[in-house]
Amino acid sequence: MAAAGQQTMTQGELNIELWHACGRGNDLPRVGEMLDRGADPNALVLGGANALHRAAWCGRLELAKTLLGRGAVLETRSDRGTSALLWAALWAHLEMCLFWSAQQAEHDRWQSRTLAPVLASRGGELQKLGMWV
Repeated sequence: MAAAGQQTMTQGELNIELWHACGRGNDLPRVGEMLDRGADPNALVLGGANALHRAAWCGRLELAKTLLGRGAVLETRSDRGTSALLWAALWAHLEMCLFWSAQQAEHDRWQSRTLAPVLASRGGELQKLGMWV
C-alpha cells in the first residue's frame, strides 16, 4: 500500500521511474524511494536496459553503487547483449570503469576485449585500466 501522498504505481511503472531517476542528477533519494517501493534494479525497461545501464550511461557512480548495494547485478546484459560497464566506457565515464575494475566485478574476457578498443579510442585512457593493458 502506498504511503500518504504517494501515488500507487505498477511494477512496470516503478521500474521505468527508477530508470529515469538514474539519469537525473544524483537523485539518490528518488532512487532509494523507488527501490523501497519495489522497483527491480535488474528489470530491462526502456531501450532494453536496466537502471544500472542508465546510471552508467549518465556517469552516475554513486547511483550505480546504490543500485549494486540494493541487488543490481553488474553482469546483467541489455537486450543487445551489452553490460553497464560497456555503457560507462562508451561514454568515457572512466571513474566508473576504474571503480568496477578495482572491485574485480567484471571478469568476462569478451567484455575486456570489447572494452580495449573503445577505451583506446578515448584519448589513451586505456593505461589507467591496467587490467586491459
